[in-house]
Amino acid sequence: MMRKSLLLLTLMLMATVAGAVTVNFDFTTGYANQQEPATVTNSGVSITFGKGGSNIAPVWLESASSLRVYAKNTMSFTCSSEIESIEFSFRDDKTFNLGTGADPQLTSGEYAEQGLTGTWTGEATALTITAGGAKGHARITAIDVTIKGDAPEGTVPNPVISPASAAFSESQLVEISCADPEASIYYTLDASTPSTASTLYTEPFTVTQTVTVKAIAVKGEAVSQVVTAQLNLIEGVDCIADYLALPEGTTMVFNCPVTVVAQYDKHLFVQDEWGMGMRIFGSTGHDYEFGDIIPAGFTGTKSLYGGEPELSVFFTNYFQEPTEWAEPIPTVLDAVDVDWRHHAEYVMVRNVQLAPGDGEDDFFMYNLEEDYGMGYVATLHVPLPDDLTPRYDVFGVVSSHYTLNTVYQLCPIKFVVHGDVNDDKQINVGDVAAIYNIILGEIDSTQEEFLCDLNGDGQVNVGDVAAAYDQIVSQ
Repeated sequence: MMRKSLLLLTLMLMATVAGAVTVNFDFTTGYANQQEPATVTNSGVSITFGKGGSNIAPVWLESASSLRVYAKNTMSFTCSSEIESIEFSFRDDKTFNLGTGADPQLTSGEYAEQGLTGTWTGEATALTITAGGAKGHARITAIDVTIKGDAPEGTVPNPVISPASAAFSESQLVEISCADPEASIYYTLDASTPSTASTLYTEPFTVTQTVTVKAIAVKGEAVSQVVTAQLNLIEGVDCIADYLALPEGTTMVFNCPVTVVAQYDKHLFVQDEWGMGMRIFGSTGHDYEFGDIIPAGFTGTKSLYGGEPELSVFFTNYFQEPTEWAEPIPTVLDAVDVDWRHHAEYVMVRNVQLAPGDGEDDFFMYNLEEDYGMGYVATLHVPLPDDLTPRYDVFGVVSSHYTLNTVYQLCPIKFVVHGDVNDDKQINVGDVAAIYNIILGEIDSTQEEFLCDLNGDGQVNVGDVAAAYDQIVSQ
């Protein structure tokens, strides 16, 4: 009798496991940047996202490849079969408890979190989950809904549109794929919801205008979730001079690579192969180093900050990993020449005496005639040298700062003691030897050439050797 009871219990448990189906909603791809997903449907399960008590709707952001759900936003789940569990996968500790600061509110069931996973359990064919807290957001990468019985319409993987979001200046190749090779893919280009009456995907295609691509995968009675890609035709520019000529508010794609001069947080300064400089602000998704070459294809919108142009990138990730390295070439200036004519340029201010400025982040640069220009160290957070006794060559970028009027300031990248060519922190015969090596062609470095031109005649020659000896003797 005991064995019969155990056998019956085992069969019941097997039937329960076999009669449960998990439907996956993937939020790492398939959406255009800043798209509000509204209602998504997959295999008979629907999720409707709403603002709830917030003034911001849930939105998919490319920068984190996830769906951002704000405090007080709602998620309503419906299915003809009974839902028994919902599992949320989160990114970057942005869970409901950590991101919005509170457990979500439920119309039924229970919710618990462990690590980057949140789980709802209960029994319902319809329920609403409201993100808790008063501010903040959760970042959802996936939602897995487990329902009792078989999926009402079977299951089929979501298609993948590549690229999911892009800005292009002439044409863009589009590919759509599905993990199930037996599934058929249908798509539209006018933002309408695709069906089996829409265009059947058979091979990659090219678009030459702004389109919203939507696609579904179909296998028998199973229909996948609708996925979306936003592809924008925008202005193409071939150099920074072209960018500067365009009106404010123009969105563009750069068909030229640029070289990194400096980066701090969201501030990025670059120059093109013609030596033109540009200031960029936003989330590029990469940490660049001095001299990194950013490949062509990045995008942004021309805006104004401090009275000068700035490329705003914000939530785009068209910036790629650097492919090469090249030494940026500075424009050599006198201290008094740091002004609007050199905005966003990489410069070297030669042979100046440094002194603290009026404020904590200010400093003054005195040239040989004791004229001065004011510098500013806050943007790139490079402090003044501790020893202000020697004269310095200051490498940096010129940027604008707006208070009551636009002020043009030098944001230093590095301070080099003038004449310390071999960088041993002293002016000595080693610097003379380094200059001779430059003259003889033993060292091939643009940066060294600027450092060695001690007499300021634009060349590295015996006049610089004499200038080096003069500095040694005068110590």
